[in-house]
Amino acid sequence: MKLYGLMLAVPFLAACSSNYIVESAANTSTYQPPYSGAKAIITGKLQPGDSKFAAGRVAYITAIDGKPVLSSRSARQSDTWDSVYPISTGNRTVTATYRAGSFSAIPILMQFTAQPNRIYQLEFATDIGTQWMSDNSYVDLWIIDKATNQRVSEVIRTQPGTELTLPTYVISGN
Repeated sequence: MKLYGLMLAVPFLAACSSNYIVESAANTSTYQPPYSGAKAIITGKLQPGDSKFAAGRVAYITAIDGKPVLSSRSARQSDTWDSVYPISTGNRTVTATYRAGSFSAIPILMQFTAQPNRIYQLEFATDIGTQWMSDNSYVDLWIIDKATNQRVSEVIRTQPGTELTLPTYVISGN
């Protein structure tokens, strides 16, 4: 009888431990906000469309310091443009991109130095979503300090993706 109980307990315990391992791996491979120390925050940006038929244009964050941010609120990661991400102060690397309707730009890396208690926001300038696509369409992305409206990163130019982009998801379960 003890052997039968042990045989039933082993798969259950193995399942529990493997679930913990998967959850722990997900937590270390995705961005985790800092728990202590000086902090700042960063967010994306929305420019509403010009009419009820024109989609808004958004710049949004896909990763911080090389770790993808979770997109649990929505099916499309770009819908999380207004998410507020706490970040540690010091040198930070943000991966960001742009979307207008079904057109997305190639993600880019931006570096800046975060100062304590500051709010940072993505900014952009583009011809995508404002005129018909051309062979030299562009998106310029940069980061500003919201208190001063001053640029804190380089302006980096990216191009539209080569085809319509489908959403990608990071799945994290409990």
